[in-house]
Amino acid sequence: IVAGFLRDNDGALWFDSTPGQGTRVTIAWPAQPDLPVGTRNRVAQQASYPDLTGRNILVVDDVSDVADVISEVLDTDGAVAVAVSDPAEAAQLLRENPGLWSAMVTDLDMPGINGADLGRIAADLTPPVPCVLVTALPDISDQTRALFSAVLTKPADVRSLIDAVRAAVSSGVAAGGVDPAQP
Repeated sequence: IVAGFLRDNDGALWFDSTPGQGTRVTIAWPAQPDLPVGTRNRVAQQASYPDLTGRNILVVDDVSDVADVISEVLDTDGAVAVAVSDPAEAAQLLRENPGLWSAMVTDLDMPGINGADLGRIAADLTPPVPCVLVTALPDISDQTRALFSAVLTKPADVRSLIDAVRAAVSSGVAAGGVDPAQP
C-alpha cells in the first residue's frame, strides 16, 4: 500500500540499517515549487473545496505506516492530521472530543473495532464527524457505504484523497448523520 502511494506520487522509500544500531526508514515526497505569498489560498479557492488548513483530521489504519503516509499527505494540504493505528484508541478520541475533529479517514478491515464501527460512532456524535473510507476491500454493502462521504480504494492517489477529505469537511455532515446546524 505504501509502495503504491509512493509510486503514484513520484515518491521514494529507502532503508539505512546498521547492525546493532537499528534501521532508519526514509520516505521522500517530490518538492512542491515555492509559491508567492497568498498563492496557496488562491489555488485552494480555485478548487471545488477549500484547503484543509488548520483542520484536525483523525487518520485510522491498523498498519501504522499506512496511517502515517495518509497523515503526511493531508498535512501537505495544511491539515493537522493525527495518525492512530489502534481503532479502540480512535473511538476514544472521537468520543472524548467530537468537536475537535473536522473529519476522519479510516481503513475498513481492522481487528476489534473496524472502520464501519468507527463510521457509526462518528455519525452518532454531536456534532457528527464526517468520514472517508480508504480500503483495500471496496466491495462493501450499501449500508456500510452510507456511513462514509467517500469510499476510496487503496492505494488512493493523493489528489483523490485530499479532494475526498476536503469535500467531507466542507459538507460538515457525517454520511447518514444529521447536520446540527439545520433545525
